[in-house]
Amino acid sequence: MVALHAPSLRRNSIARLLADSYGLLASLVVAAVTARLLGPTGKGFYSTLILLSNLVINVFSTGLGESAIVLIGQGRAELQKAASATLAAALALCVVGAFSMFVVSHIVLDTAISREEAAIFYGSLLVLLHVPALAMVAFLNSLERIAAGAAVFIVYSTVTSLAIWALTSVVHLGVAGAVLGSVLGNVVTLVAILTLLHRSGVSLRPRWDPRYLRVAVRFGVAIQISSVLVLATGRLDLLIVYRIGDAASAGQYSIALTIGMLVGTIAIALAYASFPRLANLGDDAARELTARTFRVGMIVVVAGSGVLAALTPVAVPLLFGSAYQRAVTPSLILVGGGVLWSAQWLLARAAAARGSPMTLCTSFGVSLIVMVVLDIVLVARHGELGAAVAAVCGTVAGLIVVVHSYRRDGWDWQSFRPRADDVRALRVVASDLGLGRRCQQPL
Repeated sequence: MVALHAPSLRRNSIARLLADSYGLLASLVVAAVTARLLGPTGKGFYSTLILLSNLVINVFSTGLGESAIVLIGQGRAELQKAASATLAAALALCVVGAFSMFVVSHIVLDTAISREEAAIFYGSLLVLLHVPALAMVAFLNSLERIAAGAAVFIVYSTVTSLAIWALTSVVHLGVAGAVLGSVLGNVVTLVAILTLLHRSGVSLRPRWDPRYLRVAVRFGVAIQISSVLVLATGRLDLLIVYRIGDAASAGQYSIALTIGMLVGTIAIALAYASFPRLANLGDDAARELTARTFRVGMIVVVAGSGVLAALTPVAVPLLFGSAYQRAVTPSLILVGGGVLWSAQWLLARAAAARGSPMTLCTSFGVSLIVMVVLDIVLVARHGELGAAVAAVCGTVAGLIVVVHSYRRDGWDWQSFRPRADDVRALRVVASDLGLGRRCQQPL
């Protein structure tokens, strides 16, 4: 019998935040290593290939994991039946996804294919491994084992970083070595997730369940479309820079994207930790949690973005090398845009957790359309700088959409204004992280 526990949301949020922070640190190390060893051209090819694999992974995940969280939380599905059916579907989808990745990569990256066939093959293996891992980690979240999932993510980040460093700097496999390092990290991750689920009492025997999958796919596809849109709004412009400009320009812009994504760490961690809890709460409690999560998250996001903006002009050439000085200005633009993106993400993701994924889809769909249209106009003339401006304009458009949705649903915007309790909650988090005296106010 699988039991559902309800650990502290603060503890879950801190666990996820620590894992995401560690993951970002590891990604910065990987970005620095690959930037210096591969050069702007190799870095551009590598980053674009990883982007393609992430897009394919999100498409073929079909939202089965997150739909399971919502369906289980609403009492519409049993955890064990959902897990068995999801695993069966994920194993089928990952094979189709891997083949699709191989084909799409040859079409999109045709100018460099002749010397990077091994990298394309390893990119396909990434899809094969990551689709089932992404689907099954959701069941750890359903059990609110966020800390266990965070530990798995830390192990993944460590193994991946070390493998990429060894295969590029010691074995000198170039782009192929960098992608292979990610493959090794995904192998460890999938094994760890399945082991934790087994120890939690979840059977890992795949079982095709058409009745459950019809419901899960119908709901999950809507969520997953939003995930694809979120990823696309944050990264698809890299592909546009690659195609309109060149691999070297894409290498420059990939650094700016890496810096810009640091701003959203808090928002991602809070949304990730609160998603299963929101799916289980009644309407009034869910509204209260949504508002407080937004307030606390945005206080930290705004403060962190200011510090990051001050460090960026020095940090970029120091970490990645003087060859990436061009990335500084786009990085600063994306840091500012990251504040708006965090607000958009927290609000839209909370709506999805309450069974309204269309808000998430519509908001980020509008962001994507605006960004792509402006990219076509601006990238040819202004390169990476134009791409950064287009990204921020897309975020503004998407944020307007989600704000309008909340206003239509009758939200009182006074509930989103920061309060003294929010500061006390942050002091609790600081004490839990060993950064101050302990306070008793719960989050």
